[in-house]
Amino acid sequence: MDIQKISAAAACLILSLIVSFRVFASETAELLPPQQLVISDFNINNGNPPNNVGGAWGEWNSTSVPCSFSLDASDALRNPSGHSMKLYYDVSSPYPYIACAFWERLGPEPIHFNLLDGSAYKSLSFYVRGDRSGDFSPKVKIELKDISLNPRAVIVENITTQWKKVTIPFLQFEKTPLPAVPVLSDELDQSQLAEFTVRFDKNTAGSQVQGNIFIDHVALSTEIAPLIIASFDPELVIPGIDNVSGLINPWGEYCGFENTAGYVGITYHTGNSCGLWAQFGRSSVEDNTLDATDYKTIQFDVKGDVTIGTPGRLKVDLKSFSIYNVPLQESGYIADVTSDWKTYKIPVAAFGNRVDKTRLREIAIGADSHLLPPANQWQGKFYVDNIIFSPLVSDLLVADFNLGDNSPSFPRLTNSYGLYGSFDGGGTCLVSPAPDSGANPVNHSVKIDFADMEASNPYCGLWVNLSSDNGFTPDGIDARDYRYLKFKVKGDNQAGFPSRVRVDLYSIFGATPGHLFVHVPVTSEWKEVAVPLDQLISSGELAALDQIVVTVDSNDPVNGAIYIDDVKLSRRPVLKAAELADASLELINE
Repeated sequence: MDIQKISAAAACLILSLIVSFRVFASETAELLPPQQLVISDFNINNGNPPNNVGGAWGEWNSTSVPCSFSLDASDALRNPSGHSMKLYYDVSSPYPYIACAFWERLGPEPIHFNLLDGSAYKSLSFYVRGDRSGDFSPKVKIELKDISLNPRAVIVENITTQWKKVTIPFLQFEKTPLPAVPVLSDELDQSQLAEFTVRFDKNTAGSQVQGNIFIDHVALSTEIAPLIIASFDPELVIPGIDNVSGLINPWGEYCGFENTAGYVGITYHTGNSCGLWAQFGRSSVEDNTLDATDYKTIQFDVKGDVTIGTPGRLKVDLKSFSIYNVPLQESGYIADVTSDWKTYKIPVAAFGNRVDKTRLREIAIGADSHLLPPANQWQGKFYVDNIIFSPLVSDLLVADFNLGDNSPSFPRLTNSYGLYGSFDGGGTCLVSPAPDSGANPVNHSVKIDFADMEASNPYCGLWVNLSSDNGFTPDGIDARDYRYLKFKVKGDNQAGFPSRVRVDLYSIFGATPGHLFVHVPVTSEWKEVAVPLDQLISSGELAALDQIVVTVDSNDPVNGAIYIDDVKLSRRPVLKAAELADASLELINE
């Protein structure tokens, strides 16, 4: 039986993820209010069946298992005349395969001819709590059935005595075939939904083998909830077994791999790429992929081992199937891995348009000898937990320049940056690594030196590619979720610097008629500037951004230098409320 768990609080609020996982944080999201189709609120027909969609409800139990249900006067939405359903279970029997359940049909009888079309919705939602006495299991199994009547199950956990809303994406449900029942489909058929079930069994209940659970306001929703790819619970995700997250196995040679503490530990050695990979579909099907169209960010928790050694940087690969049905991969990296847990969030868009978001196959996270900072050992250990797709949009860091060569490198390792200059027969222009804007001795910014800019139309600056530099036609990145181009800039006091620099943005179509650009001010201190994208490029070109160019385009002064760092795309000009009063950030022309 393949079961993936989801915390009951994981979808309590999209903007406040409170789950059993170690670290999550909110991001900006502009989502339409979710629409709902209520299955049962237990308030119609004096609390008697049928439910709100005309379906019956009832209980099921194996031999000699006392389970029952009854209406309760408490209502999750605080309706003074409303009800919830109280589910009593007792799986204390010594027999190993004891279970009972509360089920609801999703249409009138007979079940095969009155199915519910849920194709307009993204998730199943309901409210749940335990008995005020504390006698209940914090875990319960939730099942959905389609026309095949094969149950697809997830485990909801962290149930407390307080009402909590649970929202589970349909993608989270994985089939758990009944014995001797053939598997008719690899995916839940949302257009032909048959039954919703709350199931209690000995494995799920744990030590709380009897008690009361309350449920209310069961509904289908358009809300896009976080999708758990791998939680690495040793009871639920086993290396080598087909899960909703696919295989979780060592990646590379000479790797140590362990999954014993609720997260995965990877030991790596000198000169080898070493890590783990997780597939998004069942490994037994060649082209079983994930349609991540609704998801904007892939996130995971990472920490290093301070005793054995920590990598500092890790390589991240995202793989999809191409239009030619062959695997295609884009790579990037995450930085600042320490001995403390940290959540890394990488926009799916950052891997470029060549990766097909509708056919994602795999993520790999590993140590790579080409990425390890000089100060770190080329052997050590790191840990990974909670690989999740989120519908929230995170900042897309285009270039941090921290590898110190011509690779912006975050998160793509297949793009580059370089010199953008012309003096019509005179002057010099150089681009080179420089100290980091954050004074991190391992990291870098980029320095642009210019001299003898006395020609009539001089320019000297930096271009940063957003497309992959792998020899193919530029693919660009889809920036339609973003509103601002942000970067840090400062002038060199000793060498001199211009009062402003020019910013251009190009799509894969190049300079189009009516090409836009802006000038941003430069001072002797690091300042982050935010330029609205609509002042740089047309909305129709945002789906395929190709290149960012920052240039000195005047000859006042004729000699000098500027520094650029941390080029990113963002939804907001300011990341935190505290930054509103920060004089180091300037919003351009809004």
